[in-house]
Amino acid sequence: MAFDPSLNGMSATTEKTETVTRWAIGALFALITAIALTHAGNWDEYHFLRLVHEYLGDHPLKPMQTFHVHLFGWLAALPGTEFTQIVAGRLVMMAMLALTCLSIFRITRDMTDAPSARLATLAFLASGFVLGHGASFRADPLAAGLLMAALALMMTTRMRMPQIAVTALCCALALLVTIKAALFFPAFLAALLYRGQAEAALRRKLLACGLALALAAGLFVWHRAGLTIPDGGDAAGAAKGAFQKTLLSTELLPRRDTIALWAVMSLPLLAMALWGLLAPAQQRGVKFVALLMGAQIAILLVYRNAFPYFFPYIVPPLAGLVALGAQSLGPVARKILVAGMVLIATAQTALILQERPDAQRATLGEVHDLFSDPTATLSGSDLVASFPNAGFFMSTWGMESYRAAGEPRLAPAIREHAPKVVIADRWPLHDALTATEAQLTFLTTGLLPEDIAALRAAYVHYAGQIWVPGRDVIATGAAQEISLPIPGLYRLETSEPVTLDGTSLKTGDVIDVTDQPIVLIAQAGTKLRLISAVAKATPPVLPETPLYYAFWSR
Repeated sequence: MAFDPSLNGMSATTEKTETVTRWAIGALFALITAIALTHAGNWDEYHFLRLVHEYLGDHPLKPMQTFHVHLFGWLAALPGTEFTQIVAGRLVMMAMLALTCLSIFRITRDMTDAPSARLATLAFLASGFVLGHGASFRADPLAAGLLMAALALMMTTRMRMPQIAVTALCCALALLVTIKAALFFPAFLAALLYRGQAEAALRRKLLACGLALALAAGLFVWHRAGLTIPDGGDAAGAAKGAFQKTLLSTELLPRRDTIALWAVMSLPLLAMALWGLLAPAQQRGVKFVALLMGAQIAILLVYRNAFPYFFPYIVPPLAGLVALGAQSLGPVARKILVAGMVLIATAQTALILQERPDAQRATLGEVHDLFSDPTATLSGSDLVASFPNAGFFMSTWGMESYRAAGEPRLAPAIREHAPKVVIADRWPLHDALTATEAQLTFLTTGLLPEDIAALRAAYVHYAGQIWVPGRDVIATGAAQEISLPIPGLYRLETSEPVTLDGTSLKTGDVIDVTDQPIVLIAQAGTKLRLISAVAKATPPVLPETPLYYAFWSR
């Protein structure tokens, strides 16, 4: 083994722990790469991708938190479905996660020593939700990498002009990608105070921050000028609404269950952070700086959107306290903590790898097989991100706003946009389409009755979580009027000959439905289906399981 100065003078136990730490960091990166390639997509990953497709298609787009569309337009040119594009985007986020870890190491090595810095880096990688969400295709990993890189430059370099320029660019891009960048304010205040006795360094750091704000403002104006802004899409209103919803409208610890789970999976990290808070620092003022860096974790007390993906974003600056704690540990304690991190990471990986993307890939593959060109869809998320979605985003926030407004949204969308396919990717849609008439009486927290009626009148089940335009009818023996709200070609599926609008038809015949309603005459009790002619006569067998995991929960 090559000589490493950081190992010089160490005991055999400490040297072995260091070796294990290095290997564990490499193994975790390999695991995260495997997860990025195979893990089922989260609903907001598809939403993040949809914004890119909307921008490329010149659709109306809100300017706030959409700057990433300029960075990921190349994804649309990739072959394959939206899942393929998300995996490619995740590989970029892997690079950003690596940048986050490198920045953690550089900062904490400057505050403590190399072995403690490596242990702090491993503690972050093995902490709760990093394996599953640290490289997910959303704004958080991108912003975390940029902000941590800026902090590392401010805290470990002399901040000459190249460092000032890179720091300003990183901060500006992070702020444009997500307004959550403002949550890093305590960490940046700590960076300003670190080695604050050097007045020239402080001035250069302030200059970088000022340039970042000016650059962000200029890029935002440029970004906004190239968009068609939808009604109600102004930046100030969006920022105010997000602030009120996420910080001012909830009780203390609104995501206490998620926080508790994160804490259990992050016990080694939290133990070292607590020890760092109690143990004496070897450098003057370092503990205060580390405490200030970690102060942003307090946002968990009031932040409504502290979902699992938020923790890999908000936790990295806590590494300062973690490294201080690691520096004060003896060799046996370090060995125990490393073993604990490896064990917890292994358990997390076993759970994460069970969330397979098979249902998503099969559903996306079938939709793209049915429709070679983008067509209007209706879904509760943005699974088919490259197709226009006539529905609305049925997150908990979206459903709360929908129920509070008390106005149907899907019935008007069906009339106006005539969606050619419905993806039941959210439980309100699934319940509305599959519940019996008796069960519908008890659906008091899902879709409004008008929207449920519109869905059931226009669509029939095709395969998996896919519904297409159509009607299932049982003939009465007399003339019946049938309405098909979505105009187009329909194929008849029946066991007996029927007459539609005076024309005798058999199973497999196709009719063009434009005028409404059509008149059916058939023998009483005859079961028939009129289904969109786009649907295959023999539907594929698709998974009937939910397309998402936690997002499906009520």
